[in-house]
Parts: sequence; C-alpha cells; structure tokens
Amino acid sequence: MRRRLIIGFFSLLIVSALIIAAKPPTDYKFHSIYVYNFTKYIEWPQSAGTFRIAILSSDPSVLDPFQKMAETKLVGGNKIEVELARNVNNLADCNILFVPESESHAASKAIEKCKGKNTLVITEKSGLIESGSCINFVLVDNRLKFEISKSAIESAGLKVSSQLLQMGIEK
Repeated sequence: MRRRLIIGFFSLLIVSALIIAAKPPTDYKFHSIYVYNFTKYIEWPQSAGTFRIAILSSDPSVLDPFQKMAETKLVGGNKIEVELARNVNNLADCNILFVPESESHAASKAIEKCKGKNTLVITEKSGLIESGSCINFVLVDNRLKFEISKSAIESAGLKVSSQLLQMGIEK
C-alpha cells in the first residue's frame, strides 16, 4: 500500500512538472504590431483596393490579434483584410503571408507558392530566413526580434527601407 502511494505521488509530481514545462500558447498581439509596422517600411507595387494579410494556420486564435489590428489601421490608405488559410493549397494572393511556428513545416511550400507575387513572407522559426523567408521572428534574450533578408524582399519585387534593415538582424 505504501509503495502504491509513493508511486502515485511521484507520478503526480512528474505529470505536474510536464504540465508546467509545456510551452504556453503564443500571444500574437506583438506579432501583429510588428507586422503592421513592417508595412511602413516596405513598398509594394502600386495597387488599389484592400491590403491583404494571410495567416497560414489551423488555429483560429492566431487570427484574433491581427483582426483587431486591421479594424483600426490602414496601409497606404487602404483597408486591411486578414484571412486564415488552413493549408498551403488555400492560400489566396496576399500582400503579407504570416507562417507561425506551429505551421513551419509548411513554410517552404508557402514560400515557393508566393514566388513572383509581391508577397512579404514572414515566418517564426529559426533557420527559415535561410529558406527564403523575407522576415523571420526570433527570440533573443527572451525578447521578440526579427531577422530580415534584403535579397528575399527584393526577390519578391518589394522595396525595403534602410531603416527597417537597421532595426532587424540582417541576414
């Protein structure tokens, strides 16, 4: 009986430690602020109408902070429309594509699908800047920072401000 209690106690202790150690869900509020601010330093070819941001994710909670941002902001005088693409095949033409870390396994396909479409591809996993992402969010000393690839941005037919290049970690 005592042995069962000890085993039960240690099992509970291990399960509790695993729950505590589990990565909390990411709050994308800061990501949405960064993404909006990127629009001030990136120049897209002339276009009339809505500025489109697509988020590649099967988790609709990623969309919420971006939609809140879009309700109050404009890009070049244009309304912002944010949509959720549950997989790469559902990606519509957009000005910005955000691929959160949870979908990073599909980043290469998404980057390939956006080639030649004037799309700023933003990712969130170490190493994806080398795979063709234009901007990649990284944590540095527990702070959200971003890597930036001038060549990838220019390959997308976009112009990037030198100020943005100075703010990011240029790759």
